[in-house]
Formats: sequence, structure tokens, C-alpha cells
Amino acid sequence: MVSNPEVNNSELSILVTDDDDAFRHALRGVFENRGFQLFEACNGEEAIEIVQGESVHIALIDMHMPRLTGLDTLRILKKINALIPCIIMSADMTERLVREALLARAYTVLSKPVSSKFIVHTVIHALRHNYPITQTQENNLNSFKGKNIDSQNRMNDVPEL
Repeated sequence: MVSNPEVNNSELSILVTDDDDAFRHALRGVFENRGFQLFEACNGEEAIEIVQGESVHIALIDMHMPRLTGLDTLRILKKINALIPCIIMSADMTERLVREALLARAYTVLSKPVSSKFIVHTVIHALRHNYPITQTQENNLNSFKGKNIDSQNRMNDVPEL
């Protein structure tokens, strides 16, 4: 049985896998400012190497990438660590994609563009579901003020809900 990586009091780690450099950079700004250690991969093969060699607590995976699709990457990551929560992201959301991703044991599927407030909320929920999160870690994540990542991967303010 594969166990979850330990969660220490300083940093949770997140893997962002997307072939779009600007999108990865935008997510880096969102999550590093919230106390995450961030790993970046531009394709599924790099994501697999990172998960094999590092302690990754959660993975955000773009669906459409060269070499391996997000679903292919998800399936392999789940073989390496069955307990890691994986979130698929796609600009081409379909019912079939959602169904296939959930069958492959994705935590959820998010449609791009996605507000960074929503992606942080989803990550927090997944982490709470899978790990004991410290109050400090949760406070850091909850202090996030919403931004939107648009189709050109620019960060824009979004109103508070």
C-alpha cells in the first residue's frame, strides 16, 4: 500500500503540469505566495519523474499536452502513488472527459479559464480530504484574495463572493 507523503508544518508541495509556460507561471505566483513548494512540469513525462523523486502532496494536470495526455499522466501517477489527489484542467470540458477522469480516480476536473480563487478552494478541499492540514497552512491558503487566470493566462482581479 502506498502511503501519503508526510505533511510538515512549513510547506505543502504542489505539482503543476501544463505545456503553457505562462499558465504555470501564473499558478506559481498563486501557490508560492500561499506557502506551497511548487514543482513544475511541461509534460506528463516530467510530471512522472517529479512524482517518482519528490514528495508531492497534490497535482494539477492539464488535459491537452504533447506526448502524454492529462489522463495518461493521471493514470501513471496513480500507479506511483494511489493516494495523491490529482486535479485535471481543460479548456475543452466534455462530459466524456469528466467521466473518464473520475474513473481514472481524478479528484475533480476544472474547466479553463479558472479563477485562481476557485482553484485554491479546490486545492484546499482536496488537501483537507487527504491530509491533516495545520492551522497555519490553512490560514495561509485561506488568506488568498481572488484573481482570475484568463485565456491569455493573465491574472485579473475578480470580485469577492
